[in-house]
Amino acid sequence: LIKDERTRRRHSAQSHLQSIPRSAISPTVLIIIPTKNE
Repeated sequence: LIKDERTRRRHSAQSHLQSIPRSAISPTVLIIIPTKNE
């Protein structure tokens, strides 16, 4: 049951990320990468 719950959460998270348009993700990535390099 625990494994099923984990996989269910993982799938829901992936579907949530896929529902977000790439145009919305790109600016966020561009902001995160420079801060990581520092």
